[in-house]
Amino acid sequence: MTSFTRRGLVVVCALSLAAGPLAVRPALAEPSVLHVSDKSACSDTGAGTVEQPFCTVQAAADIVTAGQTVKIEGDHRETVTITRSGTETAPIVFEGDATVRRAEGDTVPTITVREAHDVVLRRMRVAGAVGIPAVHVAGASRVTVDRLTTWGQFEGSPGSDGMRVDGGSSAVTLSRNSIWGYGKRIVVDGASHVTITGNELPSRAPHRGVTLNNAPGTAFTGNTVRGSCNKAVSVTGDAAGTSIQNNIISHLTSASSSSLCESGYTYPLAVDAAAAPGVTVDYNIVHTSSNRVYLWAGTTYASPAELTAATGQGGHDYNVDPDTVTAWVDSANADAPGQLADDIDGHPRVDNPHVADLGGGAVTYHDRGARETQDQLDGHLSFSATRAPVGGEVKVVSTLTSRWGLPVTCDIDFGDGSKLDDAPCETPHAYSATGTYQISVTASTASKLTYALPWRIEVVAAGGALTPSVTATQNGVMSANFQADGGTSPWNVVSVVWDYGDGVTENQSSDRGWHSYRTPGTYTVRATVTDAGGRTAVTSTVFATRGSGIVPFGPTRVLDTRTGVGQGGAVRKIDPFKSIRLAVGGQAGIPVGVTAVAVNVAVTNPTQPGHITGYPAGEARPLASIVNFRAGQTVSNLVILPVSAGGAIDFHNGSSGTVDLVGDVAGYFVRERSEGYAPMDASRVLDTRQGTGTPTGAPAQLPAGQTWSRRIVGGNVPTSATAVVLNVTAAGPAGSGHLTVFPTGKAKPLASNLNYVAGQILTNAVVVPVGVNGEISYFTTTTTHLVVDIVGYVGGDTYFVPVTPVRKVDTRMGTGQGAPKPLDPRVSTYFPVLEGVSPPGTFVPDAAVMNVTVVNPRTSGYLTAHAPQAPWSATSTSTLNFTPGGIVSNLAVVGSGTVAFHNGSDATTDLVVDVTGYFGRY
Repeated sequence: MTSFTRRGLVVVCALSLAAGPLAVRPALAEPSVLHVSDKSACSDTGAGTVEQPFCTVQAAADIVTAGQTVKIEGDHRETVTITRSGTETAPIVFEGDATVRRAEGDTVPTITVREAHDVVLRRMRVAGAVGIPAVHVAGASRVTVDRLTTWGQFEGSPGSDGMRVDGGSSAVTLSRNSIWGYGKRIVVDGASHVTITGNELPSRAPHRGVTLNNAPGTAFTGNTVRGSCNKAVSVTGDAAGTSIQNNIISHLTSASSSSLCESGYTYPLAVDAAAAPGVTVDYNIVHTSSNRVYLWAGTTYASPAELTAATGQGGHDYNVDPDTVTAWVDSANADAPGQLADDIDGHPRVDNPHVADLGGGAVTYHDRGARETQDQLDGHLSFSATRAPVGGEVKVVSTLTSRWGLPVTCDIDFGDGSKLDDAPCETPHAYSATGTYQISVTASTASKLTYALPWRIEVVAAGGALTPSVTATQNGVMSANFQADGGTSPWNVVSVVWDYGDGVTENQSSDRGWHSYRTPGTYTVRATVTDAGGRTAVTSTVFATRGSGIVPFGPTRVLDTRTGVGQGGAVRKIDPFKSIRLAVGGQAGIPVGVTAVAVNVAVTNPTQPGHITGYPAGEARPLASIVNFRAGQTVSNLVILPVSAGGAIDFHNGSSGTVDLVGDVAGYFVRERSEGYAPMDASRVLDTRQGTGTPTGAPAQLPAGQTWSRRIVGGNVPTSATAVVLNVTAAGPAGSGHLTVFPTGKAKPLASNLNYVAGQILTNAVVVPVGVNGEISYFTTTTTHLVVDIVGYVGGDTYFVPVTPVRKVDTRMGTGQGAPKPLDPRVSTYFPVLEGVSPPGTFVPDAAVMNVTVVNPRTSGYLTAHAPQAPWSATSTSTLNFTPGGIVSNLAVVGSGTVAFHNGSDATTDLVVDVTGYFGRY
């Protein structure tokens, strides 16, 4: 549905309020506007300018003069008393987008107009208090209170009052206000010629209604009063010349429903014997569920008909539910004293053609109550072209319809001197000269609705052909923006039928498309392009997803410098500070076009301490590491590394000694149709120390030379999962050896996932296909305890984007946190590890892929990388384990762009995080 305005009417929908300070009057000409604000630059001794407003409303009220407006903004806790006056032609005005509420302990009304005249309060929010009105007019005349919202706190009976007029005041108007509170919403006591019109007294809080006491000449007209208890509208004492017309008074609260309500019978309208001779009642909706509709001069009347028969009053009143019956539409007396030309929202009076006009006065279609029923426009306006050739025919495109079924016509200024008034909206037009023209279109109905549309059209020379092309721009892991161009066509593109190449087609009424692919791949995208001249042509482009799918593989040995595997048969250690290149794509069953590999990299026989860096072949070596080692140590780490365009990886020996390197691929990533990954909050599936997941359910070590097969699917891992990603820890092995994890039902491969020595606690990530019966197998060469945490599975809907390894955290250097600071013990520290890693415009990634390294821990412990939304993972699982002074690394895949790192030790430790990619689904 569209928004709309009214012809010839400015509608202001903002509520505002009075509060703020004023400044000393300048020596020269007085300003027409004094400003009040709660901002820090304010001063009550300043000039009340925009640059230096008053701080309090009272400061302005103390000096304002006739014709000046006090503009208020902000939130003001003060009470304000206005005693200065304007003139009939130059009133004093207080208005603004502000709230004024009593300061704590104040016992006077929030805003008081006392013994002043020609004062206007409008568009403000004002709060009252227990038994204290928000706005009080005392001994004042020609005061208008318009479009205020008032309310108060419920602090016990009698609650908060809304507005009060008394003290001999006269010619006061309360109009279009929204008055809330638990006390008396409106009280007029001892004032004359008060007009109360177009106000809404909502039913959300039970209240004590409206009281008119000794208030001759009151016009209570076109108000909506809901949810009052006792007497909703009560008139007592001198009421000569009082008119109560066009109101909706819906009395739904029983006297027993609220402590605010007095005991006794309830009535929507009560007029006592002294007031009755001077009161006129007519054209109201007076609704109650009881048989006590009126209390008139001490007598109860159960219906308007009874009142009319006895008193002549209420001849056009109805006792109907205004929420279910529309008798209030087009049935008010337009000539009633105080009747407004528009409603509480500024909407004009309109004639609903589907309702009979039963109103009184010169205009018979005004509605009763504070709101006028309005027509609505559905649909939209547009123009058939934004670019057209000279002589080409263009027109307004209109789908606008009136809910009342009224005709919609348009006033059109084509910008070249040609204009149409009240014409069919889709009248064609042709331009005779090139140029850029501003077009103005205003649609309207007899119900006074208007809808305006500014438009601009570029008129070019005739000629040219529709020769389209398509541009594809990646904007996510699996999605792209597409835009079609019309080439030399003088007309703009108005629609495209997109065939995204994956079986999905889409018709767009513009030159743009967006699509997210469900599986990675390279797709031919076809676009059938139509221009504004009605011509059609077809074009295409090729788009490859940024994301890659994972293919579980092996584990398969692709590198061993001890035997020459992966090095053309050459048996040779890696020399100090030198690199070797490993061809991956097209080797050992791994296809050409691979984008990344999951490879378990093992260092053995190092002669000096150092580290290994892995990165796409031919690129500059990044500041990152994948394995850290000491002299003589055998250590392994699973990493996910991007490969070069030619499918190769460079491994650099960052030590002053030689080293052997072994690599076992556990999976690879391709942009062909392949499976996605599902990151999980880590959970423990095997702990032989506790008996979790063991064959017998009791604590038991995995014996040397034996294999355990355990079911891994089930629970959060669906049976459709083809592989799982684990953190596997060997705890306290009896001697040196290694562990191999492989799919059950397959032969144990020549590969290892963990290499350990006696008594060590060592963790490594593992990618392993799921075998028969949903099981995976664990083989150890040495008796040891095993701890296994599952962190994700293959078969999800997120896909991998590899990046050249980038260091995002180094607590030793302050990287990622601004200053050097190790991780505190026994707490989680948060780092936005993917900040700046994914390209601008990319959807928020679902998981970060990192090589996590603990450096120089002060005591033994563990580290857990976990998502902030899974704090329980911090103490129930682990990413790696460490001992004092060690350097330990492991792969972490965490389902969040911001990752928490929990230091599970009693001392500080340093942390290094190198990001190698991320998973995402869009």
